[in-house]
Amino acid sequence: MKYWHIFRTILILSTLSPSLLYAHSVTYFVTEHQAEPLQIIDDTGQHLGIISDIVTSVLKGSTASAIPKAYPFKRMLHMMEKEKDGHWLSYGSPAWFNTSSVEVQNNRLSIHSLFDVSHLLLTETKAQFHFSRIEDLFGHTVITLKGFTYPGLDAYLASGQIAKIEVGSHKNALMALKARRGLAFVTMKNRALYTLKMSGKESHKYQFADFSSVIHSYPIHLAYSNGLPDDLIEMIESRILELKESGEIDAIIERYQH
Repeated sequence: MKYWHIFRTILILSTLSPSLLYAHSVTYFVTEHQAEPLQIIDDTGQHLGIISDIVTSVLKGSTASAIPKAYPFKRMLHMMEKEKDGHWLSYGSPAWFNTSSVEVQNNRLSIHSLFDVSHLLLTETKAQFHFSRIEDLFGHTVITLKGFTYPGLDAYLASGQIAKIEVGSHKNALMALKARRGLAFVTMKNRALYTLKMSGKESHKYQFADFSSVIHSYPIHLAYSNGLPDDLIEMIESRILELKESGEIDAIIERYQH
C-alpha cells in the first residue's frame, strides 16, 4: 500500500480534462512593437492593448491563465509553427488565411469574431495628397509594416504599380513619412487613431483618408493552436459572446481610441 498515494494521484490526474491539466501553461503570443493598440508592452513590461485586454477578460474567473511570450512578428510565426500542437492563443483573421507566411496564425480561428477592422491611409498634411481611388497611388511609394498582409493591396505591390518600404513599427512609419521616404502609411483605423493619439501635439501634422475601397473591412478573431483543448475553446467561445453582448469589447476598444 505504500505506493497507493502515488497511484491515486496518477488516477486523479488522468481523469481531469486536458484544459484543467494544462490551464496554467496557455501561451499567449504577442507581436513586439508592431501591433499597437491591439497588443502593447509598456515600459514596465506589462501587457496591455485591445486583444490582450480581451484575452484577460475571456479567461477571468476560469482555471486557465495566459502566459505572454513576445517576439518580433516573423519570429513569433516561427514559434507558433514550432509549437502548433501545444497550447497557445493569439489573434488572426480569415482575410489572412490564404497567405502562406501567416497560415499558422490563422489555421484555427475562433467561431465568433471579436470586432471588425478597416484601413486608412495616413499622410502628412503638408503633402496635400487626396485619395479617392487606387490609381491615385500608382507610381508612388507606400509605407507598410514588415511581414504584414494587406488584402486588396498586396497585388498592386507585387505588380510594382505601387512601391513600398517596410518598417518595424508605427513610430518608424511616422519617421519615414517625415523623411518623405513614402507618400502614405497603410494602417488599420484603430492603429492610426492610437498612433495619432500617442503623437500628442504633432497629430495635426497628419491626415488620414478612408482606404476601405481597397482593403475591405474584415473581422478579427482569436487564434488557437491545434492542440488547445476543445473544452477550453468552448469556454472561450462562450465568454466571447458574453463580452460582445455586454458591450465590454466595445468599451475595451474605446479605451485605446480616445
